[in-house]
Amino acid sequence: MRLRNKIAVVTGGASGIGEATVVDMISEGARVVIADMDEQLGEALALKLNDPTQWQAVEPRHALRPEPGADAAGAAGEVEHPA
Repeated sequence: MRLRNKIAVVTGGASGIGEATVVDMISEGARVVIADMDEQLGEALALKLNDPTQWQAVEPRHALRPEPGADAAGAAGEVEHPA
């Protein structure tokens, strides 16, 4: 479990490569915040994973504003920033 006790925010995480990344990170022990524009897919994935995964709807016009994802990540636990 390489990512045990780590938190990841995966943008575009509700489908495709983002979804695969979410699933892989969870299997490696990470707590994951799914950030995506598609509310239906995001909520469905979070329920399907049956994990303490957080779901956060994001809009492209807010992409430069960290508040939405940061709030969800903060709720998941301490956020560690790489040096």
